[in-house]
Amino acid sequence: LTLFGLVLAIGIVVDDAIIVIENIERHMEEGKSPREAAFIAMQEVTGALIAIILVLGAIFIPVAFMGGLSGEIYRQFAITIVISVMISGFVALTLTPTLCVKILKNRKHEPKGFFKWFNNMFDKATEGYSFLIKKTIRFSLISILLYGGLIFVSYDMFKYMKTGLVPQEDQGTI
Repeated sequence: LTLFGLVLAIGIVVDDAIIVIENIERHMEEGKSPREAAFIAMQEVTGALIAIILVLGAIFIPVAFMGGLSGEIYRQFAITIVISVMISGFVALTLTPTLCVKILKNRKHEPKGFFKWFNNMFDKATEGYSFLIKKTIRFSLISILLYGGLIFVSYDMFKYMKTGLVPQEDQGTI
């Protein structure tokens, strides 16, 4: 579970930095210098980043104090997540804007080769997905009925699942 916590934490850590970088990049596209864009972007996202840290802490810190078998299992997981979120927030609030100012440039370039092909395919996939969503919204009654059917099937399958921590089939042999 600690390894799973680390994998989850890596995603959270990257998300905080991505929020900052993309916001700075958006302001740079509007013609601002990297330094100006970093100041404006940080004014916009600082509150949200602090809120993310506090909310995730409020969720995972109590998990670290759970009793019994579940508490033992989740303690390391919770501590891993909380510490990584705090480090992530600190890095996103301090190091990421500084690196953006140093590294990002106000240059526009058109991708070539594989990246141009990838962007074109991604645009086509986005158009196809948008078309599918528009059709789903247009036929919303059918979509809602289909969704209700999936929920019913999921619930019906859930009733027959084993509830033990270790399956009966696992006898500790290979």
